[in-house]
Amino acid sequence: MRIALVVGTFPSSIDEEPGFPATWYFALRLKEAGHEVLVITVHPETKTDCVTDMIDVAGIKVFRKRIEFDRYQAFTGLPAVENYNRHVARAKDLFEGSKKVLSDFNPDVVECQEFNGLGFFFSAEGKYPFVVRCYGSLSQLIKGNDIGNYNSSDTALIEALELAPVAEADAAIVICQELAARMHKLSGRPIDDFHVIRTSFVTPTDSPLKTSFVAGAEYPKIFFWGRVQRQKGTDTLIESLPVVLAKFPSAQIIIGGNDCTEYGAFTSQGQLLKKRVEQLGIADKVSFAGFLSRTDIQKLIVETDICVFPSRYETACYSLLEAQSCGACCVATRVGGLPEYQIEDETVVLVETNSPKALADGIVKLASDQALREKLSQRGLENLQEVCSLETNYVLSLNVYEQARAKFAQRRENHYGFALVAKCLGDSLAGDGEEFVLKKAVPWIAAGFDRGYDAAIRAAYSDAYQRGYDAGVKNAPPPVLEPTLTAQIRGVAGKAKRKILRGVFKVES
Repeated sequence: MRIALVVGTFPSSIDEEPGFPATWYFALRLKEAGHEVLVITVHPETKTDCVTDMIDVAGIKVFRKRIEFDRYQAFTGLPAVENYNRHVARAKDLFEGSKKVLSDFNPDVVECQEFNGLGFFFSAEGKYPFVVRCYGSLSQLIKGNDIGNYNSSDTALIEALELAPVAEADAAIVICQELAARMHKLSGRPIDDFHVIRTSFVTPTDSPLKTSFVAGAEYPKIFFWGRVQRQKGTDTLIESLPVVLAKFPSAQIIIGGNDCTEYGAFTSQGQLLKKRVEQLGIADKVSFAGFLSRTDIQKLIVETDICVFPSRYETACYSLLEAQSCGACCVATRVGGLPEYQIEDETVVLVETNSPKALADGIVKLASDQALREKLSQRGLENLQEVCSLETNYVLSLNVYEQARAKFAQRRENHYGFALVAKCLGDSLAGDGEEFVLKKAVPWIAAGFDRGYDAAIRAAYSDAYQRGYDAGVKNAPPPVLEPTLTAQIRGVAGKAKRKILRGVFKVES
């Protein structure tokens, strides 16, 4: 089978650390089984003369496209949809840039993650069987106020960009049942249409394994790593520390990961946390390690006593799985899909989210019980190998691919009407400046949902003529009937979202 994977990141060599290991190992497994694999991804370098390239990574064809945001000026300067602008431009540029490569490859199926709508145009084109794999969408993190304060129009359009491929895909995969229920509610796609395939985890052969659980001099050493941002609950961890330190005065805490500034904020989360530990008088107990390589992470997992993951939302929490692959004993929040991957007090200590007291109690509970730590280490590793099996993921995914191909073969011509929306978006991106968006793109997108692209253009000219005629008869300037730009954007966003959720993109021939 020829399989194209559209992903946001992919390693450029066998030695490079993959940004998202699950996709990397899945692609290797497909190749190992004899399938032809093409990966379409975003070029990681922003400053390079190389706009596109095709490289070979362990026998896998990888097409990389450097996103040329400067080409997409039409939405520039529209603050109400600032983030959506970049997402749709990224999706459009990757789609246009890879068209020939994809056509030459002639895939039997195209798979894309739902995150940030990268597969919107691939799905809208409807040329190949299309599978969407849902890991947890950007728009839901935004709506949970976990990554910044976004404009409501921005949020609605990002949500529409992500939900359209979910609603229209020939097959949909989710990595946990909780996400299936969530995406069903948002997209209107029947819940039985979602195939639950848990994310896979492959433990590298050279990974170290934690074997000592005896309390040392500086006990307990607590380790968190991931993005330093509100979604990951780093602020909850800091607020829990006074209670932990009251019980274990020698405790040391390491916070690793890239420091993030939430959208709309001027100060990074790391800076806020450093200020807070100063206020709490515990700065000597907390160290911020910054970005850590895979080797550094594994070394700290083995050296520390407890790994903590206090996220406000997760579907699987890859960092937690990584910790368990090295035999760590862990505390995590009872959110999203985590209860589906874990066994409470058997593989992990689960606590309520957004509660410093509950987190502190969980840490103290684990730190006070060596037998529990040893049990979690052993059972966590065993459970990981069973629940997150790459082979199971591979077999189930191939079954979904075959179902997608069968459904695609039954499509009627022009069955998917939301290709119209993609065309409107693409044409609007090709225009010059804010005036194009205000006068043409926004009305076309809005009208396109109901009347069709050409009909919308004719209606716009007809309306303009009628207003001019009426004004001439009355010997007065034409009335300004257009709403403000922000109101137009908000109206389009709301209409897009409502149409997607009602599932009316399918047009009868």
